[in-house]
Amino acid sequence: MITSVQGVTSQNVVIAAMASVEQQSSNSRNSDQPEFQPPSQDQIKSVVEGLNNVMQTFTTDLQFSVDASTKQVVVRVTDKNTNQVIRQIPSEEMLRVSQRIAELLGVVYDHEG
Repeated sequence: MITSVQGVTSQNVVIAAMASVEQQSSNSRNSDQPEFQPPSQDQIKSVVEGLNNVMQTFTTDLQFSVDASTKQVVVRVTDKNTNQVIRQIPSEEMLRVSQRIAELLGVVYDHEG
């Protein structure tokens, strides 16, 4: 558990989280496996939960989640007093575009196959 967050920036938090995922990934590799493997859903979930816990100590509220349909990490900046979303990255529109592209690619591959 993190007891002090003095001097911690959101960039440092993200870098540390990605380093943690890479370390977990490299610890689980065999010599037969390729050099890079994307993180598992459990690893992503663990990092997202850790980021959410760290961000609770800041005055700006950041919420990290994984979009169920696109599997993309979503970051929301919210007002702690009103819980209103100030900004979301990627935006809802971009998530819908990404989902639609994936659907169209699926139709193309299904049609060709």
